[in-house]
Amino acid sequence: MLYSSDVDIAYFKSELKKYGVPLAAEAMYTLPPGASALTTTPEIDQQLPPLVAKLKDGGVNNLIIFANHPAASTASKAMKDQEWFPEITVTSYPYTDLDILARNFDQDVWSHAFGLGWFTPGLATTPYPSTLVQGFQWFWGTDKGTKWDGAASGLSQLYTLLQFAGPKLTRQTVAAVPALLARNGGNVGGAYSDSAFTFEAPVVKAGEVTPRGVAMVWWNPSLDGPGNYNLSSQGTGQYMYLDGGKRYTPGTFPTAKKKFFDASKATGTFATLPASEPKAPTYPCAGCPSSGGTSVIPAASQT
Repeated sequence: MLYSSDVDIAYFKSELKKYGVPLAAEAMYTLPPGASALTTTPEIDQQLPPLVAKLKDGGVNNLIIFANHPAASTASKAMKDQEWFPEITVTSYPYTDLDILARNFDQDVWSHAFGLGWFTPGLATTPYPSTLVQGFQWFWGTDKGTKWDGAASGLSQLYTLLQFAGPKLTRQTVAAVPALLARNGGNVGGAYSDSAFTFEAPVVKAGEVTPRGVAMVWWNPSLDGPGNYNLSSQGTGQYMYLDGGKRYTPGTFPTAKKKFFDASKATGTFATLPASEPKAPTYPCAGCPSSGGTSVIPAASQT
């Protein structure tokens, strides 16, 4: 395992122990004071080649990456220099599962990468029809607010709370929503609604860890395409999505072996949005800013 000093290694080891998985070797690089977990520094870059050598000498044949994308890039190039090509388990640690960034890794090394991808697949249709963003734009219009569906996930959580709390919106009815959803075995978005192109927007009790959905992916260094996650980053190298991009949350992963690195069993870029995906409203939003409305009128006051 290669990880940064801000990773809770004790917790990860305790989880591995539950499944009887040994951690044969580990290497930690230290984040300098004030360094962001999403950036790199010369101090970090200098640490990585010796750590790679340590892992190689330890006989590691599968490397779990808990390093951000610039650190993973530097590490992959050090691995190439040292002629070390193990399997690499991608953990969706920011942002190693983003095509436009993984293309900067050493491709001989990263061609052995597979695992978990948080970002949604690439789509040939343009503009990218994000359901979350379309819902926002249906109300506000296309010239206002966000175009990032990651931000819209937060709005989805708020909407879920309001929708399931019912007509009497109180602290008590809102607090009851997480248990209501749990009793019914699900939540909203992504893995909960069999959507490959929306993120999960789960609502949990205060203090609980919010589940994160991911798809199963592997890296294809020779496939050309627009890249994943609505970035229109045409280039060579893409993550391939198994099971039609189906997303999974903890406790729902399939137990049968999956055929990673088999292009006939995976998809890099989807030609069109699958028919099963959620649909944004197409009817006019009466009185909304998108229809020329100048003020937001509560539904109870509309005629």
